Amino acid sequence: MAGGTVVERIHGNDYALLHVYGSWWFAGLWGMAAMVMIVMWARRKIWKRPAICLTHGFFLVILLGALLTTIIGQHSKTETETETSTRQPTMERHSESQTELLPLFLPPHRIYPAQKAGNPRTLPKESADKMGRMFVMYKGRVCPLQTLAKDFTTKLYGKARHHGYTPEQVFSGWLFYYDDWVNEPIPKLQKNLNRGKHRSANEKIQIINMLQSGQWLKMFPHADSAQQVTWYSQNDPLPVDIPDDEVLFIRKQMSLCREYVRTGDWEALDDLFDKTKIYQEKYALGHTQPLTQYRAERLYNRLTMGRWLPITNITLGLICFAIALIRLGKGQKLHKSIRQAAMTWMSLLCAFLALIFTLRWIVGGHVPMAGSFDFMNLLALSICIITLIITMVETHGRASLQNTGINYEMALPAGLLMTGVVLLVQMMGGANPPVTQLMPALSSPLLSLHVSVIIMAYALIFFIMLNGICAVAVRVSQPANIAYLKRLQDISTIMLYPAVALLAAGIIIGAVWADIAWGNYWSWDPKEVWALITLLVYAVPLHKTVWKSFQRPMFFHIYSILAFLSVLITYFGVNFLLGGMHSYAVILHSKFIILNS
Repeated sequence: MAGGTVVERIHGNDYALLHVYGSWWFAGLWGMAAMVMIVMWARRKIWKRPAICLTHGFFLVILLGALLTTIIGQHSKTETETETSTRQPTMERHSESQTELLPLFLPPHRIYPAQKAGNPRTLPKESADKMGRMFVMYKGRVCPLQTLAKDFTTKLYGKARHHGYTPEQVFSGWLFYYDDWVNEPIPKLQKNLNRGKHRSANEKIQIINMLQSGQWLKMFPHADSAQQVTWYSQNDPLPVDIPDDEVLFIRKQMSLCREYVRTGDWEALDDLFDKTKIYQEKYALGHTQPLTQYRAERLYNRLTMGRWLPITNITLGLICFAIALIRLGKGQKLHKSIRQAAMTWMSLLCAFLALIFTLRWIVGGHVPMAGSFDFMNLLALSICIITLIITMVETHGRASLQNTGINYEMALPAGLLMTGVVLLVQMMGGANPPVTQLMPALSSPLLSLHVSVIIMAYALIFFIMLNGICAVAVRVSQPANIAYLKRLQDISTIMLYPAVALLAAGIIIGAVWADIAWGNYWSWDPKEVWALITLLVYAVPLHKTVWKSFQRPMFFHIYSILAFLSVLITYFGVNFLLGGMHSYAVILHSKFIILNS
């Protein structure tokens, strides 16, 4: 199966389906596996053990789904796939023409001059915040202009703040002080141009041009005779029946803003921003955000601006993990004060991540489980919850664990470190997409359930892997402490059973969702294939009676560390190297570029 994903990457899906997944020998291998399982069921009387029978039954259901897809399944393309495939050469011509016009709009020598002393001018923070409170039609929905400013700043500079300025200040700086900001270095822009990566550079240039031309500032609502509200920018063609006073406000509002900025009349500028928001609420006929949603989005934007959270969490995790390993080597427990401080921090982090999840739910109007940002946020939240549960169980159950010579002290440090790593990956990926309405396939409750179940499985697998790392450290520092190695193996095994069951259940739920959304249960997409590989890899250690080596603690732990590579490939390797249907985020991103072209 792993080889099949590589073949598909090189030769395409149709070739892989014909020569690998749809070949007679591949089907024969699966048939043999199913027959062996049925024989083992009969010999071991598995039906007398419901939990084991259910887990193995999951596997047969997955095979049945693949068989049904082969016989009756039909692959259907999404609208975004179709549009992307049919309009790609349009996009290429636009990219070429925009590259040719690059010196006209943003001359390279003006982008990267010697760094000037001092920062570029912008609005005062209070005035910029007033500007961010106005509504704007962005990505097909009405939202605070603050959201547009945050996305604009993040896209240009890789983070939501620049030179200590808020996103609203950066946005207003480009809008009102263009000559100052065009002379500011834009990260990676010149490097991408020099390397011929025009598409990446063009995208940054494009959003600046969209701001300067007013395309992004669709801030003026107007209702037609049928009470259908359309949002216009200052330069858009307006309906012929629009009243003269509305036309005057739409055409002159931005010019008046520029005049107040030129004269430094911040009080008048703030008053104009307030009046614009009143105008929006009046003429939108209630088609703006409800107050609760509006406040939730502004709070969410403020809470997710900095990089301090993953950096702080990793630092604390590394310190706590190092202290735990040192004391573990001496046969000692964590200091009570360190444990209490780490528990307090983890509890606060858990509450913060839950708040972010809730705010995205309120703002987006759907359970936030479709994008990489949501996935990482839920994974971090799951790790926090499991860490707190394990730590509390260990704390209140110490009397029953005295036979091991030392308690399971690594749960808290490992949880801190893992959560920090997950949040760092989330940050490095620039995963802060606008919370827009989803296509129907991505707003299905089945997808939310599928993601939730898979995330819980991955969180358990994270702990199993770190148990293995801890075991290796103990083996090096305390070769005679076999009891603790066995204790770690028992803990990992306890977590392994639900992890495997959740993986299997998640794959089945995903298959049902895929049949509803795409027309088949199983398409041998790389993400599906590697999820199944991960399931099989982690199912192997549960068969200790078949593979005796897994009865030895150190063999089990080393296997657990290496097995985690399959999880990394499933999530990161497939997304960044293999592609497939599950890379719909890339498809949607491409569609956005095409539509704006």
